[in-house]
Amino acid sequence: MLIFNCMSLVQTSSKVRKGVVITVAVISLYIIFLMVKSPIRQMWYAFFPPADLPTVAFGYLDPLEFTEAPIVSSVPEYVLNTPTGRLPTDLKTSLAVYKYVSPSFSFSEGKRAQQDAATLGFSDTMRVSDLSSDLFTWQDVQFGGNLKIDTKTRTLELETPLANLGSLFPVGKFTQTNAVAAARSLLQKVNRFNDKLYTSDMRGYQEVRFGKFSGTRVVEVDSIPETQIARVDFFRKILDFPILGPDPKQGLLQVYLRGPETKDAFPQLNFPHVRAYHWEINTGDSATYPLTPIETVWEQISQNNGAIVNVTPQGASPFETPLATRVDRVLINEVYLAYYDNITPQQFLQPVYIFEGNYTTGAGAFGSITIYYPAVSSEYVRAPVNTQTPASPGQL
Repeated sequence: MLIFNCMSLVQTSSKVRKGVVITVAVISLYIIFLMVKSPIRQMWYAFFPPADLPTVAFGYLDPLEFTEAPIVSSVPEYVLNTPTGRLPTDLKTSLAVYKYVSPSFSFSEGKRAQQDAATLGFSDTMRVSDLSSDLFTWQDVQFGGNLKIDTKTRTLELETPLANLGSLFPVGKFTQTNAVAAARSLLQKVNRFNDKLYTSDMRGYQEVRFGKFSGTRVVEVDSIPETQIARVDFFRKILDFPILGPDPKQGLLQVYLRGPETKDAFPQLNFPHVRAYHWEINTGDSATYPLTPIETVWEQISQNNGAIVNVTPQGASPFETPLATRVDRVLINEVYLAYYDNITPQQFLQPVYIFEGNYTTGAGAFGSITIYYPAVSSEYVRAPVNTQTPASPGQL
């Protein structure tokens, strides 16, 4: 019995020594692998560069600036509610970044702004700004409309209060086709429909909503015979990725219009609301950048670090700005990549992660919600202002 126990101890000791040797060997090999992984990969890429290897040729990118939707302060619970119950596995790991075409300034912009105002029914007698100003403004004292045209950026904003104007918006002979055609024609007349992504039948698309006046409100209708006003939003995409603005439900080219038979009566009401932030994209000037893994992004979203950019309560009118609502629980139904446009000029068109779904409140209210998160890996994005920025990755 003693001999047997001694043999067992010897065998156990031998196995332990072998286990220690194997463990040390595995750890050593793993450390060596980590040390040589990068140099070997770089040598391999030097001879056989992959087609989609990020170039980061634009160097460090500016951080994206999102506009948060107004919500009542809360820390929502986030639940992944995709069809598979998991994050998508087919998202890109790198994506192109594009340059915008810099707006060109001409000394005739002031005259052109006055012509654009006339097209919208605003005469020179309505102008309230000085001709030497970069921002031309007009005011319609009769209906309260305000028109702003920036001669440097060429942004155009027209807002007319719609309350109590129902009698001036008779039921129009609207269709999806003529509403889009009328809105497109207006944008062409004011020279803000030039980007080939908007004009392309494959890359440009529109959304049309119809409404009617109900007391002091404008509510959405599905019945064409009831329609008094139409809203047309123009969007564009690059390859198969949509280009979305600060609010994904609103195009950066947006037109409200009334029926064509009323065009000669109070012309300033033909297009009571127009917004045109027209930034042309140079699709021939791009550089690829690595993206933050979707798993890392989801961790940030679940910790309430995403930008909630749209909260639309169920039944809300597309002709009204939703009031701030409480968001207690968020069900994310879809996750995808898009590009982020803005109402202020940007140097680069950058990708973002989009999280779409539904929200609920403790009081039983619910609606749709959209959340943005920057997609480009943070190591290639400039640090915030007043923070030292390292050398451009394009120079490394």
